[in-house]
Amino acid sequence: MTSDLSSYQYYIFDLDNTLYPEIQYLQAAWQEIGQWLNTWKPEYSPNTVENWLSHEFHKQGRTKLFDRFIQHFGLESEDLQYLLDILRTVQVSGGISLFPEIETWIKSEPIKNKSLFIITNGNPIQQKNKYDQLIRRNIHFEEFLMANTIIPKPDPAAFIHIQHKHHLNSKQGLSIGDSEEDRLASEGAGIDFISVEAFKIRISQSES
Repeated sequence: MTSDLSSYQYYIFDLDNTLYPEIQYLQAAWQEIGQWLNTWKPEYSPNTVENWLSHEFHKQGRTKLFDRFIQHFGLESEDLQYLLDILRTVQVSGGISLFPEIETWIKSEPIKNKSLFIITNGNPIQQKNKYDQLIRRNIHFEEFLMANTIIPKPDPAAFIHIQHKHHLNSKQGLSIGDSEEDRLASEGAGIDFISVEAFKIRISQSES
């Protein structure tokens, strides 16, 4: 990877916790789930439900979160689909804000004419819903690609698809993400990779 991050010709970003803090989206979903449950189980306030989901998410992660939710609040297994529908279609009040430091960097003079792409794992309906609500403020992404429609990361297939479709040289691109899957997929396609935390440090240093 080159020392000057602005020297690359194109950049491929992951979505969640790379371009924006995913908690923005999740909190909106948890709030709506709280309101949904409260309509027919009024003994549970929306805040109680939201706080429970937030606590469980931060304590044990997202795996089986809704299964634990159904058990804790005495729901039926069929209710899982309602919960998933809310999670995948929730509207975030005011839209989803990019990390301000990344937005500033993308709009900086050396970067503003470079090509930007997004490759994300996850349920396509849910990920498209997030992307549609991103407040991009004149930031243009050449393509938003849901890797699950090809092969999810860490397989490099989505990266290779982008390279071929847009006639990109792997040596001229930089991938930014927050997971091991992002790193492996990037390296599998021959693209330099940097973690988003290291990326934020580097761009903050370049501005100081």
